[in-house]
Amino acid sequence: MSLLEFEKKYWESLDNQQKQLVSLYEEIKSNASISLEEKDITKALLLRMKAYYDVQNKIKKFLNKRYLSAASDFFVCNR
Repeated sequence: MSLLEFEKKYWESLDNQQKQLVSLYEEIKSNASISLEEKDITKALLLRMKAYYDVQNKIKKFLNKRYLSAASDFFVCNR
């Protein structure tokens, strides 16, 4: 398999991540019940942050990097 074929597989995995985000967003909009008393939004944000940092730590270790990628862009919303 050529290098470009491997890169295409990686690009497709990133593209699928975006598609999954859109799909989940639409599902949440139409089906989610959110309890403010149970702090659902806070818990969801904490889970998202944990997932982000877990993945970034794995990438950092794999690439032998010193620093994690900035998390700020992960949480920026321009709506």
